[in-house]
Amino acid sequence: MLLINKQKYKQISDKDLLDKYKQSHNKVFIEEIFNRYAHLIYGVCLKYSNTNTICKDVLISIMEILMKQAKSKEIKNLKSWLYVVTKNECFRHNKEMAKIQSNSIDQCNKDIYYQQKEEELNEISDKRLLSAIYELVDEQKQCLMLFYFEQKSYKQIAERTGFEIKKVKSYIQNAKRNLKIILSKKIKENELV
Repeated sequence: MLLINKQKYKQISDKDLLDKYKQSHNKVFIEEIFNRYAHLIYGVCLKYSNTNTICKDVLISIMEILMKQAKSKEIKNLKSWLYVVTKNECFRHNKEMAKIQSNSIDQCNKDIYYQQKEEELNEISDKRLLSAIYELVDEQKQCLMLFYFEQKSYKQIAERTGFEIKKVKSYIQNAKRNLKIILSKKIKENELV
């Protein structure tokens, strides 16, 4: 039944999804919005943040902010609103990271240099991973992101999505297998180029 509804939600405008969420507080409507715009939010994060860790944190923060704000505020232009909120969250996270870094500035410069190089390599890997995640079918992508990015249990994912626990486990297992296949293909394609 949820799959039928999910397909139905894809035809609903952003404004109507926000209105339905405001009335029902059903997270399915916010998840649909988030699925529509997660790639754009991530792109803005990459533009305004200097580490992939910040991007992951901002993605989660934006979902939480959207759930809170959509209950009480009138969001007229969702795409613009998401852009501004994402940019501000990136600046806030960057500022926090800068404060942390300034507190430890006395540490060895070599350690900082190697950490930055490691983050750059991780960022490249994370971009490939995120790209591969978006190639998964919706159910696998949704369960995988909830499990790994939000650290939700199988039971919590089942409650949130309406899938049976067996299905959640299956979607996650299949997603991991499919990610491995997709990433292997991407690596081979890059080696041939």
